Amino acid sequence: MALFGLFGKKKAQRALRCRDMGMDCAAVITGATDEEVLQKAAAHATTVHKMQATPEMAAQMKRLIMAA
Repeated sequence: MALFGLFGKKKAQRALRCRDMGMDCAAVITGATDEEVLQKAAAHATTVHKMQATPEMAAQMKRLIMAA
């Protein structure tokens, strides 16, 4: 069952703070699922931090994802 906020948009249920990954970054990546957060976090790492997400980094990110 999906949760809907204002204007019918789906509310984020999961989140990852970039700072928790050891970066000096205030970004908080959110999504409906862990997989969505991982995809967005990998894109953020590439575009903002010029880093390529590795399987090891993805595993660390997955451990740090929390309820939004």
